[in-house]
Amino acid sequence: MLVWHCRDPLTSRLEMPAGVRHHITDDLTAVTDRLAPPRRDTRPPTDTTELPAVPDSDCATFLLDAAAVLSRADYTRVAAIYHHAAETTGRRLTTCGRSPDLAQRMLAYLPAQRSHLRTLYGTIPHGRARRWHATVGLCRLLGDLVADSPGRTHTLIRLRGARAAFERHGLTLTLPPNLNHMVGVGLSTTPITEQVIARIRAHVANPAHAAALATVLFTGAAYRELTFLQRCAVTGDTIIFTGTRGAGHPADLGVWVIPPPARPLLHAAVVFQETRTGPADRLFAEAIGRDGGLHRTARMCGLMLPALHPWRDGWLHSTAVLNLPGMFPDAVC
Repeated sequence: MLVWHCRDPLTSRLEMPAGVRHHITDDLTAVTDRLAPPRRDTRPPTDTTELPAVPDSDCATFLLDAAAVLSRADYTRVAAIYHHAAETTGRRLTTCGRSPDLAQRMLAYLPAQRSHLRTLYGTIPHGRARRWHATVGLCRLLGDLVADSPGRTHTLIRLRGARAAFERHGLTLTLPPNLNHMVGVGLSTTPITEQVIARIRAHVANPAHAAALATVLFTGAAYRELTFLQRCAVTGDTIIFTGTRGAGHPADLGVWVIPPPARPLLHAAVVFQETRTGPADRLFAEAIGRDGGLHRTARMCGLMLPALHPWRDGWLHSTAVLNLPGMFPDAVC
């Protein structure tokens, strides 16, 4: 099946080999209705058993508390996730230099050159770009750690391991005290697997609609935020949202790391909106609206949308405020 995204007729451009039968239609619903029904995901054997609830403890006592309340088998799994997260975070912090200042260290974990990011922020006070950069760096480092998390408990364990890695590097990472009950990436979002992306590709022809569905699954962002998301917000493996009215404060920045399976969809949507007959600045132009189109797209793919929350309600926003207090003098976590 070939999908032609253009207002111009395809007939004059189509050259088919002799003897090949073809049918041209502009009724995509009729086409997708004839596709095979979506298959349910089959988790790999290691993920078939759900992890039990873990203690809401400080990293210094987390493993001891977990050992006291979990079975030996469950504790072994929890400890493995914890140590892997600590090792991964430690390696990434090592690549960020040796500065004892957290904000300075986070400047080395940006998704693009500072000059490029500076153009995304819009008008900000002169000499204050470092605040915005440090926020992006911290959110990207933590978001990258949980972008492929299979669920809430995995995310909580990984973040405890990350905190231990920060301490080993002489840095303090303060996590929200009510983290176990918060929302946001990896906690209240939908895990993005290759199977989920394959299902979207099989049932959604329009690149913007496909990317919009994937994005709402892994961000859990409010419709208003997604509607205002600019095409230029996609920067490599990261989405940087400057707010519906621009980012007048570092705390206004929304930073989501795109899970690896979803990156081709997001990049395809950028190209699509860029090269269409009437280029669109908004990434999801005509893909998200008040007519319930996104819900229909999800149902067509056999997927359920997660609960949606504004960026400011999520754990990443609160973590940035707690760890860069000098940069957020008037922010509320």
